[in-house]
Amino acid sequence: MFYNIFHSTHHKKLYSLREKVKRISYLVLAIGMLILLAGCSSLGIFKAQDDKGAFYSLLEEGIPEGYSYCASAKAEDGIIIMYADEGSYEYTIVLLTENSGKLKELYKGELFTGTGDYYLSHFNFEILNTSPLMIKDNSTMRLYSFDEKYSNVKESSLEDLRFYDSLYSERNNSIHFIDYDTNYFNSYSVEDEKLAEIYTENMDYSYLILEDIFEDQGIAVISTTRFIDQKAIKLLVDMEKGEVICELPSEITLFELQGKVYGLRQNEDKILIALYQQEEGIFEPFIEIASGEEYYFEYYVHEPSGYLYFYSLIDDNTAKLKAINIIEKKLVYEGDYSFDLINYVEEEAYAKEEEYPEEQLFTDISILGTEKLTEDESSLIFNITRAGALQDIVVWNISKEAPINKSLKSSENWDSYSSVAPRENKYYGRLSEYADYLSKKHGVNIYIGDNAVVGFVDYAVTPLESETETYQALTALEDALSLYPENFFRQFKDTSPGGIGIYITGSISSIISGNIDNPVGFTINNYGKQYIVLNGQYIESTRKTFTHELAHAIDTRLYSLSMVNDGLHFNEAQWGELNPKDFAYYYNYLDENGESYQYNGSTEYTPLSEGYEQRGEVDEVYFVDSYSKTFPTEDRARLMEYSLLKEGAPDYMKGKNMQEKLKYYYLAIRKAFDTTGWPEVTSWEEAILP
Repeated sequence: MFYNIFHSTHHKKLYSLREKVKRISYLVLAIGMLILLAGCSSLGIFKAQDDKGAFYSLLEEGIPEGYSYCASAKAEDGIIIMYADEGSYEYTIVLLTENSGKLKELYKGELFTGTGDYYLSHFNFEILNTSPLMIKDNSTMRLYSFDEKYSNVKESSLEDLRFYDSLYSERNNSIHFIDYDTNYFNSYSVEDEKLAEIYTENMDYSYLILEDIFEDQGIAVISTTRFIDQKAIKLLVDMEKGEVICELPSEITLFELQGKVYGLRQNEDKILIALYQQEEGIFEPFIEIASGEEYYFEYYVHEPSGYLYFYSLIDDNTAKLKAINIIEKKLVYEGDYSFDLINYVEEEAYAKEEEYPEEQLFTDISILGTEKLTEDESSLIFNITRAGALQDIVVWNISKEAPINKSLKSSENWDSYSSVAPRENKYYGRLSEYADYLSKKHGVNIYIGDNAVVGFVDYAVTPLESETETYQALTALEDALSLYPENFFRQFKDTSPGGIGIYITGSISSIISGNIDNPVGFTINNYGKQYIVLNGQYIESTRKTFTHELAHAIDTRLYSLSMVNDGLHFNEAQWGELNPKDFAYYYNYLDENGESYQYNGSTEYTPLSEGYEQRGEVDEVYFVDSYSKTFPTEDRARLMEYSLLKEGAPDYMKGKNMQEKLKYYYLAIRKAFDTTGWPEVTSWEEAILP
């Protein structure tokens, strides 16, 4: 059985987003040229150098005219290919054997038995297993299971299972997936047609993505984002207990080989592999491989031999391959491999290209598996498609190259990539206790549920009824509160006896003209109390919204203290002198047409101005955006909000004008609070250059 690192029909990509765009563009250009040259011929794209060449085509005869390619997969005795009649529900399943190059028909007949309109798509089908054959139709959510002779087909409906992507487990004949409504990790038994929930206590994480299953370890790998700090991470989940084992950095890719779990990452010039020690929760350096400037597009694990293959196309007729024996810690094969092109140019090829929109003409090369050709020869088998149509199946006989057998070792320190225990879920189902805990810890008053719905002057709010959303909003709020020094919030009672009240609500709507209609939050100073209201449904923006709204409460404190303390170093006249001489605030949220200045205001002196956007001149920026120009307090709130972005303050805030405003504002804050116990540089002051 061959095991793919990602899952049975996909291959894990290694490159960064920037490299991804660059490399994919090279791949599309290079392989696109190959496809155009090959045209519609049923012959392969690559010509064997000789009968025992290193690179040759298997597909001597193509898919018949009038049929559309659906899917393919490596089987024990060849390659299974599925295609469909373009005008009906008739499907054909064939076996391509390595020796013959011919397509042997295994099944031909209708599969879909439902009613209603049905559009045949090249991309709908997925071969989950080859022995026995099992095919999933992702458009109609049906599963087709064949007997050994391909004479009987069992059809099962998966329509009640809410998922987009899934992984199949051959060991227990189950389909694993994330329910897109509940965000639960579930398992569906194909034999019993029963659903089981595996992991449901997931309120600390946003949308889960099932990435891999390690059947020997009974572990699932899930990508997600942690709510408390919005950090992208990976989870290892114990599938039997339904519990998170640990959290891992998102940049690590994990794969299982012969009962062990490995971590893999690629930097500028190395491929780094570490052995994961689950009990200690650490990565033990294992091996590293020089990769030069190349990022490898995909990799493949061959479980029986312990080989890890890396592959990348680097130009229109050259590819790069590495084969590593993980068990023996050796680089077995390495090099650039050139291959000749069959020089076909047919008019029909260009006509066929015009049938597809440009964005659908992407060429994809994927590894179907490995094959032992003889006692001394082995190979990689590649599947090549263009615009969803099968172009060729190609064998790369890597054993034709002289083995390197270079020993590998690792000197890279993986200490920073240790796993961490999952967050303790002590407040699940105890939301009021959670709100009380945060209130007492930080010196604020937090209101949730019906208690958060009060008669605000300018806005109407609804309660946040979802317990999951409430918990996640409190988690995100906890992260935001931690940005401020100890005893910070309690000092607000000096100027506002009621202190800071934080209200987590559902929807917010304006009940007076002149306000933004559906804000994610607002602040009111009323009867000696600061009300900060947050729409808990916008969990991802909770940190930004809270830091913005709290800045308004800070302004109220500055106004109050400046009236009795001339040495406070704050007044609006001085603040105005920090703006351009020809500038004036709108003193309104909406323009004369009732449109928000946030989207329709002037971009002059903002990062969208010509000086910064086209020439990167940071000294021309005075405001975060047009919304900053509505009122002076919104200007300062935007500065505080963007100073405390999780990714750090933006580059344009390094300009001299923005720096002057930051220094003035943050010095005023220091003078308005007792800073005993504060750090030398607070979280928001980190935006000020040394």
